[in-house]
Amino acid sequence: MKIIKDNIENSDKIRILDLAGGKGGVSIPLAKETGAYIKIVDIIPEFIEEARKKIFRTWTKKMIFMN
Repeated sequence: MKIIKDNIENSDKIRILDLAGGKGGVSIPLAKETGAYIKIVDIIPEFIEEARKKIFRTWTKKMIFMN
């Protein structure tokens, strides 16, 4: 995650696709720290649901989820 943060500017114009993003353990903090728009894709519905719950707890709105 440090490599990504060090190489992009804080901007809401950045788009990141997180394939096999699971529960959002990397994507959610990355969205909060960089302002990037992140799409999480995972085939396990329970992981996506857990990521959604984390988003509501952390108030990160720049996320879209797909199964």
